[in-house]
Amino acid sequence: MIREPHILAPSTAPAGTARLSAGLSGVVVVGLTGSVGAGKSTALRMFADLGAAVFSADEAVHRLYLRSDVRASLRARFGPEVLADNGSVDREALAEIVFADEGARSQLEDLIHPEVAEEMRRFLNTCRSSTVVVFEVPLLFDSGMEGMFDLIVTIEAGREVRARRAADPGRQRVFEGFDSKQLPSEQRASLADVAYVNDGDLEQLRRFIESVYRRASRCILA
Repeated sequence: MIREPHILAPSTAPAGTARLSAGLSGVVVVGLTGSVGAGKSTALRMFADLGAAVFSADEAVHRLYLRSDVRASLRARFGPEVLADNGSVDREALAEIVFADEGARSQLEDLIHPEVAEEMRRFLNTCRSSTVVVFEVPLLFDSGMEGMFDLIVTIEAGREVRARRAADPGRQRVFEGFDSKQLPSEQRASLADVAYVNDGDLEQLRRFIESVYRRASRCILA
C-alpha cells in the first residue's frame, strides 16, 4: 500500500443502482467511503464546513436501530442476545454474530441497506439546488452502491495508523472485524474516482477535501 499522502489516478466505477441525482437539477452527489479508521468522519465534517449537505450512513443505521420494528426484526433473525436489557440494540453483540457468519452478515445487510438507501433518497429530496451533497457510506462498494453517485471519493490510511486511531479495546474489536470484511484498500482506491491516503496531518486532508469540493462545485456550474 502506498504510504505517502497523495491523490491517486481516477478510474471509472461500474454502473449499478440508478444515480441519486437522476432527474434533479443543480445537484452533484458525492459518495465518500474508505477504510476503517482512515478519517472518513473527519472528511465529512470538512465537507460540511465548506457548505456541502452531508449524510452519514452510520448515523442512519443508529437511527434505524431505534425503531421498534427494526429491533423486532433483528431479534427474530439473530436471537434475543442482540438486544440489551433495556431493549436497545447491542451493537457489539450483533457485530460479533455477523463478523463470524457470512450468512448472518448477508441477512443484516438485506434488512438494513435498503432502509439506508431510502433514507438517502429522502435526504437528497430536502437539499436545495446548486448543492454538493456528500454521503458517507463505509460499505459503498461492498454493498453495490457505486452507481448511485456522480463522484466517489475514498479515504485510506496505513493499517498501523488506523489501528492506533482505534486504540481502546471496544473500538479495536470493531476495527478488526470490519477491517477483515471490507474490500482491500487498493481495490477500493482503484474503483473510486479520487482516492487519498490520509497518513499525514489534518491540514493536508483539508486541502484535499477543498480540491474535491471545488471539483464537484464546477460540475454544478458546467
